[in-house]
This record gives sequence, C-alpha cells and structure tokens, in this order.
Amino acid sequence: MLGPASETLQESGRSSFGGRRSQVREKHPASQNSDRLDAPGYGTRDRYHRLVSLSQDERIIGACFVGLAAHPRNGTAVARVSQTGIIPVHIISRISPIRIISRITNFLLSDKRTRRIIDRIRNRLGILVRSDFPVFSPESGGPRKDLAHLTAKAASQTFSFLVRLLELTTSEPFENPVPLQTFADTENARYAAATLKHLFDKYEGDKGWNNYHHVYGTILQTPNTITDILEIGVGTNNADVVSHLWPTARPGASLRAFSEFLPHAMIVGADIDKRILFEEKNIKTFFVDQTKLETFDLLASRVNRKFDLIIDDGLHAPNANIASLIFALKYLKKDGWFVVEDIQSSKLPLWRVVSKMLPDDCKSWIVDCKPGWFLFVMKRSGTS
Repeated sequence: MLGPASETLQESGRSSFGGRRSQVREKHPASQNSDRLDAPGYGTRDRYHRLVSLSQDERIIGACFVGLAAHPRNGTAVARVSQTGIIPVHIISRISPIRIISRITNFLLSDKRTRRIIDRIRNRLGILVRSDFPVFSPESGGPRKDLAHLTAKAASQTFSFLVRLLELTTSEPFENPVPLQTFADTENARYAAATLKHLFDKYEGDKGWNNYHHVYGTILQTPNTITDILEIGVGTNNADVVSHLWPTARPGASLRAFSEFLPHAMIVGADIDKRILFEEKNIKTFFVDQTKLETFDLLASRVNRKFDLIIDDGLHAPNANIASLIFALKYLKKDGWFVVEDIQSSKLPLWRVVSKMLPDDCKSWIVDCKPGWFLFVMKRSGTS
C-alpha cells in the first residue's frame, strides 16, 4: 500500500516543482478564493503536488491517506477519517488535503508504538537487501543503512575482483571483445547473414536491428547441416511479464525467421509466459522458467533431442543466463553453438569469469555488437 502511493507523490513533485516547497505551497489559480477540495480546476494531480511539502515521516503516513484527501465525499473515506476523531465529517470538504494529512500525521506520530512502526518501515529496505542477498551480505553488525549499502557494493564488485584474481592465478590472459564483423568472414557467412537480416526485419524481430545476424550468419552458413535450434525467450508482448516486448510486437518473430531460413530443421522455443506459446509448421514452443533448473529438465524430456544452436534471449539476468549455459553444456551437439544476447558492458566481468570455467572442449568469445552491448558466444568442439 505504501509503495505505489509514495511513488506517485515523489514523481509528481519532481516533475512539476523540483522539490521547492515555496512553489508547492502555492494555490492553484482556480482555487484562490476557496480551500475546498472540489473547487473548480483543483484536480487530483494538484493535491498530490501539495503533499510533496510534507516531511519524510509525514509522507509515509500521508501516502496511506492520500485517497481520503483526494476523495473527501466518498462515504467510506469520510467514515474512516471521522473515526479518528480528528476531522469532523461536516467540515471535511472545506479544508485542504494537506491540512487533513497534517492532522492525521500529528495524531499518529504522537503515539510511541506508531513511531516504532515507522522506524521499522524506514529500515525495511536495508533488511530486505541483506536477507535477499546472503552471499554478499557482511557478517557484521552496524547501521542497517551502511550494511545494505555494503551488500549492494559486494554484489557489484565480486565478479570484477574475481577477474583480477584469475588474471593473477592463470597463465592465459583474458581476450578482448572481438569486433562483430570478423565473425562473418567467408562468402557463405556473409550471404547467410544478409538473408537472416532480411528475415529478422520481415518478422519485425530485433536481431537485425542489433546486428546479431553477422554472428548467426557464421553459425548457420551451411543450412543443410542444421537440424535443431532452441531459442529461450519467445518474446512476450504481455506487459505483466518481465523482459516483455512492445505491445504490438508479435511473439516468435525470430523463431519464424529461423523457420523460413531452415525449413527442414526443428525450431524449438521456450518461454515463461504460457499465454504466448504456439505451434506452427516446424516450430514448437514450451514452458521454461530460467530461475528453476528443474523446468529445463522437463523441457529436455519433452523435446528429446540435442541442438546445433541454443540461444538465450530470455530474462537477461546472470542467474538465468548461467542456467541456460548449464542446459547447453548438456544438450549441445558436437560443433554446436551457444549464444547469450543483450549483454551490457557492466556485466562483462561475469562472462570473463565464465569463459575461464568452461570445459576444455568449448571455446568462447565476447562479441562487440554495438556501443555498450555484447554477445557471449560459445562453440563446442567436434572432437568431444
């Protein structure tokens, strides 16, 4: 209850007043002669603006009651406010929302138990950070705010420090990201890349926009030898799912591009959103939750095959990527490829560490696709 209302207050204050209290206290032009909440032109947004002048504690309590101030004639709201004994029902519509909130706040803050509750709310974020990331949380006492900050800092620095450690303890240096164009280095690869670019654009996928067709052109330059492809992340357009596409996007765009490029291959898709799964021509799609390894085992039992190419274009989170890599190491064919898309530069330390942990029969590259964005590409040796 606190979260959405608090965010609304903060956002509206920043957008119109930049946090300057002198401006926040000014009346709406249409309400110069009235403090009534229902005065002409005195909309809900203006009431939110005026609440920004509250202190931090007042916002916490005020966020709970913003609905009461915004709708003073609502029967339920009037009854709830009147039960506090602070604001008589017969005058509630004649006073400003900020005065309503202020009186409620003063009443509640006078109670020691309520103040303790507010203190717990203040520290809750720090507690959640530490409990949710036990691997990175300092096993130490101290101010909760500092411990939360150090937990986040540990999560941010750990993989970078592991890279430094590996540089000191291994004889082979880390390779720099390779330019994208070096992948399509044969005539067949360039032809396949151009064809795939056309198909990705035809089905309105984003692989062509991101220049990934150069890599896939190299991997698929002999299409007659490719029989099985898996892409994790079909591409949901449902906004209630993390990592969704734009509302008008059509799920399965790249699956259809691969299907047209490889009409005799089996194209398998996997996604957490069961609502967008489909089957057509040589395409089949299945459920998978990248944060649960057991769903990968279920996927393996249902498809009952190994793959020439496995693509991770799903959640785009490190744990999800590593889960896909674990699956790929089990179910890639000899000479098979594994690709992780949409890696930002901030995540490169993770993939540098991963590159040193791969089996001897696997070679990997970090491919520089466009400023700030990379692919992780791995190939399994044909001699394994």
